[in-house]
Amino acid sequence: MPRKLFTRPWQAPIAAVLAIAAVIAIALITTLPTRSGDPAPGRDDSAPGRDEPAAYTKWYVQQAIDRYEREGRQAALDYYNAGGGVDGAWYIFILDAQTERYAAHATIPNGVGDDANLDVDVTGHPYGAAILEATEDGIWVDYVFMDLSINEGRRKHAWVVRRDDLIFGAGWYESTYFAAPPTKDEPGAYTKRLVQEAAWRYEIDRQQAIDYYNTPESVDGEWYVFILDEAGELLAHADPGLLGESLTGPLGTDVTGYDFGSVMMEAPESGVWVDYVFVNPATGEQGVKHSWVIEYKGHIFGSGWYESPPAEEAPTPEEPGAYTKWYVQQALDRYEREGRQAALDYYNAGGDADGPWYIFVADVESGALVAHSAFPSRVGKDTGSLSDVTGYPYGKEILSATEEGGWIEYVFLDPVTNRGKKKHSWVARRDDLVFGAGWYESSYEQEPATKAEPGAYTKQLVEKALWRYVGEGRQAVIDYYNTPESVDGEWYVFIFDEAGELLAHADPGLLGESLTGPLGTDVTGYDFGSVMMEAPESGVWVDYMFENPATGEQGVKHSWVIEHEGLFFGSGWYEEG
Repeated sequence: MPRKLFTRPWQAPIAAVLAIAAVIAIALITTLPTRSGDPAPGRDDSAPGRDEPAAYTKWYVQQAIDRYEREGRQAALDYYNAGGGVDGAWYIFILDAQTERYAAHATIPNGVGDDANLDVDVTGHPYGAAILEATEDGIWVDYVFMDLSINEGRRKHAWVVRRDDLIFGAGWYESTYFAAPPTKDEPGAYTKRLVQEAAWRYEIDRQQAIDYYNTPESVDGEWYVFILDEAGELLAHADPGLLGESLTGPLGTDVTGYDFGSVMMEAPESGVWVDYVFVNPATGEQGVKHSWVIEYKGHIFGSGWYESPPAEEAPTPEEPGAYTKWYVQQALDRYEREGRQAALDYYNAGGDADGPWYIFVADVESGALVAHSAFPSRVGKDTGSLSDVTGYPYGKEILSATEEGGWIEYVFLDPVTNRGKKKHSWVARRDDLVFGAGWYESSYEQEPATKAEPGAYTKQLVEKALWRYVGEGRQAVIDYYNTPESVDGEWYVFIFDEAGELLAHADPGLLGESLTGPLGTDVTGYDFGSVMMEAPESGVWVDYMFENPATGEQGVKHSWVIEHEGLFFGSGWYEEG
């Protein structure tokens, strides 16, 4: 006997109704219009298509917010951490605004838990901090990130919106960030590109990236990527024999004794260039290597190339003229390789200072010194106003340097001997900067003057005070000449400012008084203070009556006074009889 489908009278009409509803629903779904670029057929036809990327991105983020409000926090996070909703280059990421860490990422689940404040793109833009500024109305944040659909870094426009304590975001990409990838003819740019690609690989899959850079396929002649952990241990390298070694040990010190490992371990997210000697895998020989190193997600990534010609071909200091020109050329090469700010930062930190050789850099447009390896306190000084102790305006000569370069000669402080000496500087211009360095001849004064030559001895005291100012700074020189140790019988150095106020003197009771007042007029009524305040950089002799500290009596004093950078330096001796 056939089995009855409906055993009760009311079941058949209901089943019929349900069947009719199902047919209608299927018909509606299959006849709804779709458009190219829609992530799924049958969605709201009022939503924009992907050919309107900004509008589509906003709509896409709103779908994630709607899911959160419909299903709750954990369900939404689970959905997107499982890769839900990915549509080509579009995917959802979610940050916890309270912890400022990633709570979900549809394409890079390894990034969940990372601190957004540490996210800086390859241009140095801290986009993570910008995302954390999202409001309930939403904001756009632009930065460079990897387009996972083509595995290439591109300019991304992300729309980020805050709901409760979560920030929802997604974005669209412009044209390729590197419109024309750099070649090995641009070794600095090519090296940076390799390191960027390594960071992208690591962002997608930590272990896979480390494994890749331990394969021969990842090595491109002398170029390869190396990866270190926070302890300096090598996780990836072209030489498998080095894996597991640490840059905090012997491996991190090159054959010259330079501890390059410590410098690499301090690399910032924005990156740093490190120059050292290392084995070139393409030749098997030691060579000077220029590496670009960055910190990213708790690891150090680096790559580099080897210098040509070898460093040993450089002239030596025994050939001071040739060595100076070569030394300046290294600074020009660094500027062209690393850029303006990186080069200035390097030399302001004392980079490459080699005994009496050091780099100074002047900005032609502003006229200011912008870098100085030996005397960083001079940065900001007006180069055009610089004159040496003979009155020669060498600063103007520096600013007039050409790209071909040229020599200038003047008297300056040798930081090795702390004495003024004749300096021969080679200066060359690149763009709006002038780079220079120099070498020193014998002492400016072959034989130090004695008190038997009171005029020469006085000038020498003032010159020494000037060198002390150049080498140690304003306050240090003022402090020294206010000590009894600086007084030599009737000889002492006095210093006053542009208002005439005494800042340093053998008699502490005179400090703070001004040469524009009674102090600047002697017992004969002569206003010597006004004459001193008009002293030029080349110096002037001033004769007047003043108390001799060695005798306590008034006497005719012969003082040599010069102006230098807004201060006046003077000293003198007293006429006998």
